[in-house]
Amino acid sequence: ETFFIKDANEMMSLTRLNHFVWERQQRMLAVNWFPRDLIGKRPINLILTAGASCPDSLLEQVLMKIFSLLPQEELRPMQEIIEELG
Repeated sequence: ETFFIKDANEMMSLTRLNHFVWERQQRMLAVNWFPRDLIGKRPINLILTAGASCPDSLLEQVLMKIFSLLPQEELRPMQEIIEELG
């Protein structure tokens, strides 16, 4: 699924997300937006995209918000991930 959000504050929890629905041209609340069956599985593949005018800091805030919502014991250290991609 695809969700259009303006910033990290749109993600209230793994079950509640405010987003823009392109087909309806309106903002809506998504319930259970994050697939529960992915929690605890590794790896989780997630794609974040942003337009050219979106500051990198907003994308980073969204990624960090997702990390904060997931069970911390399931996460790899951010530095480890960065080094692996490096």
